[in-house]
Amino acid sequence: MGRLFREQKSHMIVASLPQSSLRLIAIIGSLAFTTLLVSLPASAVTLDRVAAIVNGEAISLLALQQAEAQFRSTGQSASREAILNGLIEKTLVKQRAKAASIQVPPEQVEAAVADIMRNNGLTSLAELEDALAQDGKTLTQLRGELRDRLTQIQLVQRQVQSQVQLTDEAIRAYYDAHPAQFSEAGQIHLIQMRGDGTSPPPVVEQITDRASFDAAQTALASTPDVSVDDVGWIARADFAPTLADLLFDTPVGSTTPVVNLPGSWAVFLVDEATPPVILPFEDAREMVEVKAGDAAAQAYLHTWLDGLKRSAYIEIKPLPTP
Repeated sequence: MGRLFREQKSHMIVASLPQSSLRLIAIIGSLAFTTLLVSLPASAVTLDRVAAIVNGEAISLLALQQAEAQFRSTGQSASREAILNGLIEKTLVKQRAKAASIQVPPEQVEAAVADIMRNNGLTSLAELEDALAQDGKTLTQLRGELRDRLTQIQLVQRQVQSQVQLTDEAIRAYYDAHPAQFSEAGQIHLIQMRGDGTSPPPVVEQITDRASFDAAQTALASTPDVSVDDVGWIARADFAPTLADLLFDTPVGSTTPVVNLPGSWAVFLVDEATPPVILPFEDAREMVEVKAGDAAAQAYLHTWLDGLKRSAYIEIKPLPTP
């Protein structure tokens, strides 16, 4: 299931949508007009301040502060101007969805509520209401927010489906322009130096390439708890993602830093490597269509949002320093 919004509080309320909306939601999320539900203490905000007016509808300073808190709580960073722009886009989409009289069936809202409960380990509506109450919300408010969000998704989905059409030529052009996205990783040949304990000898800390690896191997030849082994040819999928990234990002003839393993340490020398293999167009076509479609939809949505802003009355008020 896809995640429509997230509340970064103790209960981390997360709403989900049907699988068919996943790719579109990912694109929409990149445009920054997400539902922001982080609560702030009353002392942290001035409730009667207005940050912007969009076609007569006010965006409060409170909403802007909540958005900034949302970004901080997830480790993201963005300027106040960028965050306010996202709120303006969200408001414009909400207004357009309302004007389009899009109706969301009650069962779709209830399905999203059920997804929230499942994703957060809640087994009853009473538990959900308790979780919401801790953040000053009600189940009725949550349903309303979900209905608004689903309505906006349907509007954007309608816009994309009516405007974004991929031709065979466009699909092929995307494949030709992004070969790295449609390639299978090559393999690397590894030689490993490994020792017991968590503190390698000082000479090991100085290893950076083949020459220093060989020098350390010679220096440690009589050390019983240090061994050098030919690991052989390995594929990226043979290792956990973090270690695979480290190994495959290491140039041929160079070594990794010391890697701490359970009860031991290791240094890997990348001895040889085979280049990535680009998949033939016909083998990769389904993947190409997905990626090309996402790219085209994202480009169109940016253009569409820019058009909404150009035709709207938008007044940004002087803002206090964050």
